[in-house]
Amino acid sequence: MRCDIGSLGYYRSASGTIRPVTASPSRGNAVKSSSGDKPRPRTIPITWCLLVIAVYVFCGGLVFSQWERWSLLDACYFSYISLSTIGFGDLVPGRTVAGQDDAQLVESQQIICTVYLLVGSALVAMCFNLMQEETIENLKSFWRNLGCLRRSEVEDPDVEMRDHVQGDGG
Repeated sequence: MRCDIGSLGYYRSASGTIRPVTASPSRGNAVKSSSGDKPRPRTIPITWCLLVIAVYVFCGGLVFSQWERWSLLDACYFSYISLSTIGFGDLVPGRTVAGQDDAQLVESQQIICTVYLLVGSALVAMCFNLMQEETIENLKSFWRNLGCLRRSEVEDPDVEMRDHVQGDGG
């Protein structure tokens, strides 16, 4: 029995556990595999994820190079180090603009910097997750083609759950 828990993409199974709703091929979220027998989930190519991160870092570098009077390389370095959560502290925004008399400008730039880093951290985490999914799918496909990994008879968690519940006598 499937009980929908709103639009969050989760459902409560018959045993009471909450499970994520997976993309079904009927919704168009899957593509046919090369062997043509089973659809595999659609993934985002790693190059696209790297391109998104590089563009975001470069755009931040352009802004910081103008605000802080850093070179473009230093500003991109600051963006990358900050977004990767390393944060060495050798470049800190606000030092150059802090000497200005306009305190409101300095404060607004620091708020924009904070929002840039928060949104960028989420973007980088999302891209890392997408790259991980793509890598896992590629490795599974590679090992299946070598014959080291069997093709699963049941890949749909809804079917697995139904079989599990029926096996328990419920």
